[in-house]
Formats: sequence, C-alpha cells, structure tokens
Amino acid sequence: MAGDLSKEEFVTECKRRRDEGLLLKGNTYPVRDDVKESGGIWDRKEKGWLMPDKESLERMETLVSKQEEF
Repeated sequence: MAGDLSKEEFVTECKRRRDEGLLLKGNTYPVRDDVKESGGIWDRKEKGWLMPDKESLERMETLVSKQEEF
C-alpha cells in the first residue's frame, strides 16, 4: 500500500494511523512479513508498525502474543 502513495499521501496516511491508535509494538520481528502483507508501515520514531485498520491490528497483536509465548 505505502508504495502506491505519493509522499504527501504517505505522510497523511501515517498521521491517520497514529491518530487512530493503530500502532503495533512488541516483538514483531518473527511476524514482520505477515505485518507487511497486512499493510503495516514501519514507524521509526515509535519503533512499531502502523496498521491500516483495527481488524488487522488485532490480528497481528494475536500473532505477536503467540510468538511471545514461546
């Protein structure tokens, strides 16, 4: 998704995701490919992934928590 956006659109989309609290944090490295495929955008400042919507955030939070159990 991010690759299809202009710089201005990208900045606006990141702001929307931050404002909506769509930040995924934790040990995401093992599931980073799944996060990217779900539309996640890495936020260097927050050191987390900005997810496109609540459903994808919840799905990825479940994956991250399962990884942390091991």
